Amino acid sequence: MNNLRPNPNPPREGTADMINRLNFYDTSFACLHFLMIDFDNDMQEMKRKKDFHPLQLLNKHDRTSLDLEILNIIRISLASKMLDIQSEELLSADLYFNKKDELDMGEDARIIGFVFRDFVKQRIETAIKTIEEERSI
Repeated sequence: MNNLRPNPNPPREGTADMINRLNFYDTSFACLHFLMIDFDNDMQEMKRKKDFHPLQLLNKHDRTSLDLEILNIIRISLASKMLDIQSEELLSADLYFNKKDELDMGEDARIIGFVFRDFVKQRIETAIKTIEEERSI
């Protein structure tokens, strides 16, 4: 039963650990924000076309490679912040992080992918409802 109780003396994070975690969160949210803006821009561009249907955007924004792309964005952005180097210089670099950081980045990428896919689904459903309502008027 003692194993279920929280540790009264948890290991303390050092300043560097806290800064790393803040960089993770900042990078992850920036990545998600970028993906959402990109989707909204595509949606606006597609609405200008006469034969637009929202499902056309699904293939572009809900792809199987999305999690890997997000992970790469996070890795490059984090390395850029940690090393104070421009992201473009890191695009072709081999980046090595310690195992815990790699696992954290992978988990962040999966969460962002999940949230973004849900965002895309909701936006597409809303756009389809709007089109159907306009046709019924």
